[in-house]
Parts: sequence; C-alpha cells; structure tokens
Amino acid sequence: MSITPEYNLLEEPWLPVLRNDGTVKRLGILETLKEAPNIRSIAASNPMDRFAVNRFLLALLYWCLGNPPEDNVRENFPPELYAKLEENRRYFNLLGENTRFYQHQGARRTRPVTDLIQEIPTGNNYNHFKHSRDGNNGLCLSCCTLGLLRLPLFSVSGLPDLKSGINGSPPVYVFPTAKNLYMTLILNWQKVDNIGKPSWEEPIVRLVPGQPVPLLTGFTTLSRKVWLREQDTCEEPCFACGSQEGPRIRSCEYQSAGTLETSAWHDPHVIYYTDKQFRQSHRAGNPKAPGGFRMDRPWNDLMTRLLDNGIVERFGAPITLHIIGFSSNKADNIDVWERTLEIREINESSAELLAQWKTRSMDKAFTYRMAMPEERKSQRSFTREAKTIAAMRPYVEHEVSSRLDEIMAGGTAAWQEAARIWDPLLAAAARSLAPGFTTAAVEKRRRILNARPYIQPPKENSVNQEDTSQGEGEAA
Repeated sequence: MSITPEYNLLEEPWLPVLRNDGTVKRLGILETLKEAPNIRSIAASNPMDRFAVNRFLLALLYWCLGNPPEDNVRENFPPELYAKLEENRRYFNLLGENTRFYQHQGARRTRPVTDLIQEIPTGNNYNHFKHSRDGNNGLCLSCCTLGLLRLPLFSVSGLPDLKSGINGSPPVYVFPTAKNLYMTLILNWQKVDNIGKPSWEEPIVRLVPGQPVPLLTGFTTLSRKVWLREQDTCEEPCFACGSQEGPRIRSCEYQSAGTLETSAWHDPHVIYYTDKQFRQSHRAGNPKAPGGFRMDRPWNDLMTRLLDNGIVERFGAPITLHIIGFSSNKADNIDVWERTLEIREINESSAELLAQWKTRSMDKAFTYRMAMPEERKSQRSFTREAKTIAAMRPYVEHEVSSRLDEIMAGGTAAWQEAARIWDPLLAAAARSLAPGFTTAAVEKRRRILNARPYIQPPKENSVNQEDTSQGEGEAA
C-alpha cells in the first residue's frame, strides 16, 4: 500500500470535529481553527483524545500568538496565527525522512503501533471482546496522530525501561469548555509568565532541577521516542476507529524518553493541593475510589480558582468542566473515566460557601464535633469514628457534586440542604458507634447526629479556613 510522502497535519483531514449543526467531519489543523466558532467540540469517543487535542490546539495559540490580548473575545483568531503555522509547516509532517511531528529517529525498540492506544490490548490477546494481534493490526494516520498527542498526558511507567510523563502517573485533568471550540480555547488561553518553546521546535528537552518549567515545554514534552514505520502497512481496517481510508501502519520504533517527572512543573489543568507531607502535591484524587468523585478535595480548590477568575462573568453561562481521570496499576492501563459539571449560575457568596464546606467536611472536623469535651482534652484517638466517616464520604460527595450547579446558584440555603444528606448516614453511625442507653451513650449519639457540616451565612471579607471547633448543637 503506497503512502503519500508528505502527510501534513495542517491540511490532511485527521482531526474529528462535531459541528454546531450536528454533523461530524475530519479536518486539518488550519481548517479546524478557522471553523472553530462553528465547531461544537472535538468528536472523539475517548475523553483522553478530546483533552489531548484541545491541549494541542491551545499550545498552538500560545506558540503562534503568545499571551492573549486584553480584548481576546473576538469572532475568530487573528491572521497571524495561520501565517506562523504556514511558515513552519515542516514541523507538522507526520511522515517523510526528515522532521516529523512528535517523532524522533534513533529509537531502537520495534513495537506494534497499537501501543500508542491504551485501550487496545497488547500481545495476541484473544480473551477480549475485541481481539488484537500484534503484527497484523494497524492504525490509520488519524489514530496514529491521536496516539502521539496522548504521550505527554497519559503515559505510565513499565518494563523494560518505560517512564511516565512530566506529570508522573497520570493525574486527574480538568478542562473548562464553552459553547463552541473557539470559546473553549479562548477560555483556557490565560496569561502566563513563561511560555517557552514546544517540543516540535526543540525536541531535546533538558529540564533543570528546581527550575520552573515553561508552559509549552510542559504541554508537549514527550514521554516516548516514536518513529512510525511507514513501510510496514496492512490492508485491514484501522483497529482503533475502523476506518478503511488511507494507509494503516502496523509498527513503530518505540522506547522511553527517560525520566521526565518533576515537581517544578505546574500543569494549569491539574488541581494541586498542599498537605503536611507535600508542599505541592501532584495527587489529584483517586479515580478508583468508591463514587469516583469528591467535592471536598481537590475539587473545591478548582471551583474556587474558577470563581476567582470570574469565568462565568467573562464568557457567559453555561461553562462545562470536563474532568478526566486515568486509572492505572503500575504498568497496567485499567480505565479512563470522565465527569462533567455544568455551571449555569453562580451565587456571589459561592467561593466562601465552598470554603466552609471543605473545612467542615474534613474527617478531623467531624471527629472533633463527635468527641465529648473530656475526650478532646485527652487527645484520644478516634480511629473507629474517622474510618466510619471516611466510608460515608464518597456517597455524600458524589451526591453533592451531582447537584453542584443547583447548589452553587442557591446560596446558603442550598448548601445547608446539601449538608442534610449526612443525616441518615450519621443516624446509622450513631446506633453503631454508641449503642446502649447509658447517659454517655445517649450523649454520644446526640453528638454524632449533630456532627454534620454547619454552613452559616457568609460574613463580609471573612472565611474561616481552619474552623473545626463548632459549638455543640450547631448542626441540629
């Protein structure tokens, strides 16, 4: 099967998009950016691909135009964007003997090209709903490109010497989206101090320990050295998308790009939070935890950040948060999950109420309110109580996050009503943790029942971030 010597991503139709009129089509980079106001979203079924493509297009904006102008809400992108892309079209050739997009010559390990797509089983795996056969199955050029775009974001470590990417084990990513692709990119195009250069312009990445990582370096640093073997094709349809158009490549040179993880890189789409062990933690949540979603940490930090940026006021509602979690066990890619939160209206006190919910929903806040005064002074351990609350929390946080749009628009009363989700669970915990009818048991049950978060009307210019000592009966 013959392959076009030049497959340039600026023009070749590789990028799947969903138009505002409901039609789906594949476009090149230039046409996608020009048609961005008429495109609803990236039309990839896997959330990893949607996020990876959006990040790539955002990187192009920074590379071509730098920081956004003050009046960045326009009808379309300026002509300077397309001019720079045309001048540097050599960086976007997927094939050919010279410069290739996201590829490096010199890799010494030959692997099936399907290694680029995590959901395709490796080896000759017949015990799957969709069987794969290394050496026989291939990918179309569009899926090859999507697989390359995943490399900075969703790579895990494994044998023989494969390493994770610059973010380490894939964290939970959050990407705000608007009513069309143009507004989505504008929404995420924020001013940064150090833009840097992308890996297609500077393919050799040398990260200086302790030094801040430029934005485009962090966005595009590749965790693998890959070179598509264009001479090794197959006649079967693309194993990922089923396309029979164009050539399907079967193998590639594929090896680790070395150790890249660094705490000096602060990804704008990852939620970081501080704790006692890590000054800036990269643990953005556990996608395998029951319920899969919690509002207390770190989602509260994300919402507060978005409220501070005033995105709803600037871009108009609704704003949708796409939350993408990648579940892995060492070298095993287990699952990818996606959650969306739609923000239609925000009460002016939402930031402070969010802070109250986070502080007063912490395990230590619960156990403090449940403890008797003499128990607090003795500093006794409340392991059993803490474990009970921790077992309940995923259900409560899942319920609250599912109603987030309604709660954030409703103000104090809505948050107080959300806190009542704890009541039936605390009633069951009270019977279990304090059985019997002694004075101490009755008092203990009363305190457990009254331990749910107490959300009070916000006070001007004051949010108590460390309030764990609410008075008895406040939640009654």
